[in-house]
Amino acid sequence: MNFYIKILIFYFLITFLVILYKELPFSKITLRRLFPYFAIIIFLLSLYPFYLYFQGLKSCEIRCITLGGISIKKEIILLPLISITSFISLFLIYIFRERKYRIEKLIYIGKNSEGISVKGVLKPFIFIDKNIWKKLNKKERKIVLLHEINHIRNRDTLFKLIFSLLSKTFFYLPFFFLLEKSFEEISELSADEFALKKTKERNLILKTIAKVSLILNSSPLLSFASSPLLKRIELIENRKRNGFYNVLFILLIIITGFLFISFIPKSGSCQVQCQMANDLCKI
Repeated sequence: MNFYIKILIFYFLITFLVILYKELPFSKITLRRLFPYFAIIIFLLSLYPFYLYFQGLKSCEIRCITLGGISIKKEIILLPLISITSFISLFLIYIFRERKYRIEKLIYIGKNSEGISVKGVLKPFIFIDKNIWKKLNKKERKIVLLHEINHIRNRDTLFKLIFSLLSKTFFYLPFFFLLEKSFEEISELSADEFALKKTKERNLILKTIAKVSLILNSSPLLSFASSPLLKRIELIENRKRNGFYNVLFILLIIITGFLFISFIPKSGSCQVQCQMANDLCKI
């Protein structure tokens, strides 16, 4: 099979793994806790084809067996290097700029276009729009604060920044965009689950989500009411989750593993292949 076709299939499988992860029938708190490790695996897998390509510039075996007869251009290696450099630069710039903001309060009430959200990476704080805060009663405010405190405990603003920058700097790998969106959804649902775990007030949480959503006019904002309402309701009502996603996810991991192994040259076959493609083996 042609190397490029294999890579397309490889990236296609990674994309589906990202899509399926948030649908796994486990606690959203658990999925959120494991998400950084899952993201690291996805990141390393995304660089694997570039690593093979780089090795093909130096190794006869990789060039002849894995890459086949494709034309190798050194410039392609610059793509991930530029992306990684851009990611680090943008991340440092963002952190440096944030140092000028010195908000000591954990909760800040003012005019917030996002409604309710957590701001800051180095020193996260809860920023609540004063109009919304006035319309919530004491119990509803507790739900909102528990939700946002969970974001702070999990350093969600930091991870949101990381995934946002990854999706921008690695724009040619679309599953990073999906990874960003998956994290946003899981982090919001995890915060809902945390509030439910602490209060046991299902109806109150549903009422609070609906009330805040109405105040925000159901705008798709990254705030307390940002995730799709149906998914949040299903989570809070503890509806049965589909175990089919579990099986499909494991199946995709196995297929991806086999494809990963297929890139490794078989011992003893290099000499034969190199005799058939001597021009490819010249350094």
